[in-house]
Amino acid sequence: NFMNIVKLQGIIVGIRKGTITYVTLRIQTATGEYYPRISFSVKSRREKADTFKRGDVVCIQAKIRPGTARSRVENRTYYKQNLEGISIDYLESNPEERELSEDMGIHTLFVSGNAVYMDRAYIAGEIISTKTRGPVVSVLICPEGEVNNIWVDCFARNGAKGLAEQLMAGEKVILLGEVQTKEKIADAHEDTEDTENTDEMVNEGEQKRPLVDKHYENVIVKSMIKIGDAAGINMEDITMEKIDALCCM
Repeated sequence: NFMNIVKLQGIIVGIRKGTITYVTLRIQTATGEYYPRISFSVKSRREKADTFKRGDVVCIQAKIRPGTARSRVENRTYYKQNLEGISIDYLESNPEERELSEDMGIHTLFVSGNAVYMDRAYIAGEIISTKTRGPVVSVLICPEGEVNNIWVDCFARNGAKGLAEQLMAGEKVILLGEVQTKEKIADAHEDTEDTENTDEMVNEGEQKRPLVDKHYENVIVKSMIKIGDAAGINMEDITMEKIDALCCM
């Protein structure tokens, strides 16, 4: 049992097939437009991802997977978080069912009358440590049932130091977040040396430049609850539905 799930719904704007298939979505939320990239490496999942194409409207479930990559440009190793695909399915049966509307400057895609875009991260686990950077408190969490830690960011309205002091190592929390991609990526890979990425350059006259510099999946916390503050909640019983119910109250 683990709770480290990201649920994404959007339009495929890039797909690169190979020993690992990468699917890039375009998702519009109230906070901005994001381009999360999901890798499918398990054979059965990769083969299913290979059946999709640009323009398909899909629902993807993934998990956040930490790792490192080495930049040849900066000659250093940096931390990165990726999205590892668990499942991918069509969200529509007919492209003609699409309808795009705009409300207060936010484009929303509807399929058969239902809003399509979704960007939700469901995490439950133990706080390992925190660090502050300006108004941001970064929280290192070990999701329940896993051994790898992941970073999430909280924006403190009343001071990062005060918030960090409330989040103690060893405390169990559940949270609802949003994946916000640092760089816009459409069927591209960063110029790094790691097992997942290859060089891809674009010509601009006599110059060559990387299509992107880096790709990092930021998880921005929308709501976080300490298990100790939620009576009758056991970590073993946490589901996406329960996180939705508790964090959206």
